[in-house]
Amino acid sequence: MPRAASALRRYGSPVVVAALVDSLGSGAYLGVSVVVLTRFVGLPNLMVGGFLSAAGVVAFLLLVPLGLLAERIGARPMLVGLHAARALAYALLLLRPPEAVVLVLLCVITAGERSAIPMLQTLAGQLDAASRVATMARVRVTQNAGMSAGAGLAALALAVHSTNGLVTIVVGNIVSYLGAGTLLLRRPGVAADPAAARPAPARTRRFTLLHDRRFVTATALCAVLGLHAPVLTIGIPLWITTRTTLPSWVLPALVVGNTATVVLLQVRLSKGADRTRGAGRALGQSGALLAVAAVLLGCMAVVPGGAGLALLAVAVVAHAGAEMRQQAGAWGLSYALSPADRHARYLSFFSLGSVARNAVAPLLLTAVIAAPGAWGWLALALGLATASVLAVRLTTRWSGEERTMGAGPDAAGEANEYAGGRRTTAPSAGTGGGAGAPGTAG
Repeated sequence: MPRAASALRRYGSPVVVAALVDSLGSGAYLGVSVVVLTRFVGLPNLMVGGFLSAAGVVAFLLLVPLGLLAERIGARPMLVGLHAARALAYALLLLRPPEAVVLVLLCVITAGERSAIPMLQTLAGQLDAASRVATMARVRVTQNAGMSAGAGLAALALAVHSTNGLVTIVVGNIVSYLGAGTLLLRRPGVAADPAAARPAPARTRRFTLLHDRRFVTATALCAVLGLHAPVLTIGIPLWITTRTTLPSWVLPALVVGNTATVVLLQVRLSKGADRTRGAGRALGQSGALLAVAAVLLGCMAVVPGGAGLALLAVAVVAHAGAEMRQQAGAWGLSYALSPADRHARYLSFFSLGSVARNAVAPLLLTAVIAAPGAWGWLALALGLATASVLAVRLTTRWSGEERTMGAGPDAAGEANEYAGGRRTTAPSAGTGGGAGAPGTAG
């Protein structure tokens, strides 16, 4: 009972519960989104692709500006506003508006989805430094569970082949956004952050994020090591269906197995990644595991039948480990290297790396699969191994720089802003040890 009560308290955090409610609706809608736009709204197929691409570009451009706005109004009000904006956009979509209005609504929806990710992480980062990575791990566990449950609801809606089923899914998504926003409003969970309330020094106001070479480098490294996501959704399916003789039922089994593994082990495998050096170690392990998975996948080109299936099983286990360690390392490093009072803009910039990676990954993985034999996968493994070594070496050096400054490893208020090796902000009192004071998003 005490253990169950403790788990209930941890998973009862407003951030975690709101993420679960959001993911239930999002998971259901994701499975029917294209069908809604084509069959219900009435858009031609080619127009759907063009509109979604345009919405993705708009969302990319708005990520950092919305992060800056969140620093003025608070991450929690911003996240609540993003939930409300998406709920309104989906409600208007049910009216079957003209095509130009649909494009605007899709831009609002996509921008809200992309910007909600760093806002949620910012909100989680206002908790104690020792628990923020663990909080994000629990958020990811509940999101995976919620998305899976929502996808099951979407399958039922498609099975009945009715317009009412599609409308019900959209309405459910609207309710999930409103419910998540209400939870964040009713259960703040954290107190005001005094560091965020202080005006920034003059030099800080002039500070340009792109001058923070450590953070830009970390963003790029995490984007590369985050290739585990498109490898699972694009690379492995294409490889199995075009270059192996394995049955097609293997593909959904992989997705189910991956989701179950994340739900069971993500929190446990996120331990030790709260500080710069620990986060770098997690990223290094992630790159090594993903490189092993890539080599095993390449070997499937010359190993047929049951032996090939065994190689795939081991590769999927290594991939799952890489995924969970990369997520933990990315959370920890993005927190540790960003100033406590500017998490929103820094984490929004950090999200640009994953957006850029997802844009490039389809072409990259197509080239990997098109290469003769296993050479494409071996080249990818070499690149991942290089990135993992860089992650460990750079984070070890950065951690040493922070200790040299006398603020302790990963001091968020003092050691986070270096531009070319020089400090650009004055020390912030009371923020040693990697976190600002417990604060609210608004």
